[in-house]
Amino acid sequence: MLRITACLLLSVWVSVAVAEDADVDEAFAATPQAANTVKNDDPWENFNRKMFAFNERMDKYALKPMAQGYRKTVPQAARSPIRRFYDNLRDFKSGVNNILQWRWKDASHNLGRFLLNSTVGVAGFFDVATSTGLQRESSDLGITLARWGVPEGPYVMLPFLGPSTIRDASTIYPETYIDVNFIDHKPTSWAILGGRVLDVRSMLLDYEEAIVGDRYNFIREFYLQSRRGKAGMDTRDQDFDFGADDDWDDDDW
Repeated sequence: MLRITACLLLSVWVSVAVAEDADVDEAFAATPQAANTVKNDDPWENFNRKMFAFNERMDKYALKPMAQGYRKTVPQAARSPIRRFYDNLRDFKSGVNNILQWRWKDASHNLGRFLLNSTVGVAGFFDVATSTGLQRESSDLGITLARWGVPEGPYVMLPFLGPSTIRDASTIYPETYIDVNFIDHKPTSWAILGGRVLDVRSMLLDYEEAIVGDRYNFIREFYLQSRRGKAGMDTRDQDFDFGADDDWDDDDW
């Protein structure tokens, strides 16, 4: 039963994972305006809309009721430490990706947070790193590919998996493999992954009323803005340009 439940949650993992990295309030505020801009981001819209309708039904009858039940049965005082636990795991993955992106300062913040919260913060249930000035710099493999110059590709709505682009879709298997194999004990690994998806979906319940107009257009623009906004952080001065020794400074370490 645990494996069946975990597989169901994993099937919608990608559709909610972007919310972990996005500034939800800012993106939701900007999306209605962006939705009026005509772009050639969605050449497969007919197919994507059919997949979106299918995913909406899956969410309506499966994940959303589970998220609502989770929120009703688990008090906020318990949900907050659980969310911090998952944030702590994400800090480690972000740190590794920031190293791959040659963002040493961000990587040191993420890995420093992971080390401090995993020890003093009791496996991440308490966030003591923020008070020390270590800021979270979220990243993932899709952003790493973007920084390496891999083209975004068309927007695509994947059945079960939700919104993506060709570039981000190529990271689904390695990201999921890492999530599932992070802990050697498979039932525990699946339970942790399923719990994370459930926690993020419960968080998104607060934002559903903010969706205006065409839900498909809104979610597409929210996804693309969130991903491009994160990849757009590439131009900060602390970046390191391969082969350009004069770009090194103290902030890179």
